[in-house]
Amino acid sequence: MMAQTLSEKKIKLTKTDLAQKLGISRQALYYAPKRDKVDQEIKVQIESVMVSHKSYGHKRIALELKLNKKRILRVMKKFGLKPLRRRARKPQKKDDWAKQKQPIKT
Repeated sequence: MMAQTLSEKKIKLTKTDLAQKLGISRQALYYAPKRDKVDQEIKVQIESVMVSHKSYGHKRIALELKLNKKRILRVMKKFGLKPLRRRARKPQKKDDWAKQKQPIKT
């Protein structure tokens, strides 16, 4: 609604006024991420390692790629890359199932 009123009145705002109205610093208007291209390249490298080693975490991937583990972890979080997690196995024998289903007597 505010954008409509400003465009209808054709008021020119300075960047300082705009930043004040948005409640942010003026410097934030100039922010441009610098690492996007580099992060994309690292993402491709991480995915290539994860194809052959599905359960490798950020530390092992960093060793494979010879890069910093903090950098690898940051990129993995940014793109949602997660290693395969192994689940605990449930009991397989009949006796184990019976023990599990019995109510506890007090």
